[in-house]
Amino acid sequence: MNSASPRVAEDGSAALSRDRLQLHELTPFDFEARPDVRYTRSVPISFEEKAWENLRAAEHLLPTDEDDSLVGQFPNAAASRAYYAAYLAVAHRAQADARTFNSADKDYYTHHELPDRARAWGLLDEDGCERLELLLGTRVKADYLEDHVSILEADGAVEIAQLLVSQLLGAEVSP
Repeated sequence: MNSASPRVAEDGSAALSRDRLQLHELTPFDFEARPDVRYTRSVPISFEEKAWENLRAAEHLLPTDEDDSLVGQFPNAAASRAYYAAYLAVAHRAQADARTFNSADKDYYTHHELPDRARAWGLLDEDGCERLELLLGTRVKADYLEDHVSILEADGAVEIAQLLVSQLLGAEVSP
């Protein structure tokens, strides 16, 4: 077995050795030491690449037509990534238009206000606003509610995200 691979416990679950786990511990980001990383700077931030990355991740989290295995059957994660792909596409366009963040600490766009703000800014029409609200609701279900998002719901969320991201960023959705 490769030393980088997790051990498999008797119950079939993966487990990392104590030494290996220490390699994966996360260090909190020190914002005071890196004030240049804060989003409150006057230079717009490009979220385009992250939007496309989230969209590609959402697509890969769903099964393909030819695949009936468990690989790719992560509808909650796919729905969440689909929303964030659209959110980041809106954020990219808003930053390009010098729209300021509207959270209390001014370092992100508040999720529940973003659809209406995007419509007011002319980034989304009424249909686009409704689509973003639908994605937000699906993400809330996926991330916070006891009910799970079905594969059909997640597939619909990914299709909506593909549409919004391609409309906002002006690029073709990759197959």
